[in-house]
Amino acid sequence: MKVTVELYGPPRDKVGAREMNVDLPLRASLRQLAAELARLHPRLVDEVVRGDGSSLVEPYSFYIEGLGFVTDLKTELKDGARIALMFASAGG
Repeated sequence: MKVTVELYGPPRDKVGAREMNVDLPLRASLRQLAAELARLHPRLVDEVVRGDGSSLVEPYSFYIEGLGFVTDLKTELKDGARIALMFASAGG
């Protein structure tokens, strides 16, 4: 399946693109997406994605269109999903 990852802030700078399409196995989870992002873009490792690809480094988070911010990395993705990878900071 294919998902689209929208990139904001430092992840956008490191990847050099506003968004990217990522191929994943059917019923892949956010954890699998994090690991694939680390594999595809090593510049994200340790600054955005943990070195083992298991999760995001705080304060980064995933925002899934239609669901909002998602912290459970077991969340299953759907083909065609749009997922934002962004810096989550407290508003003022």
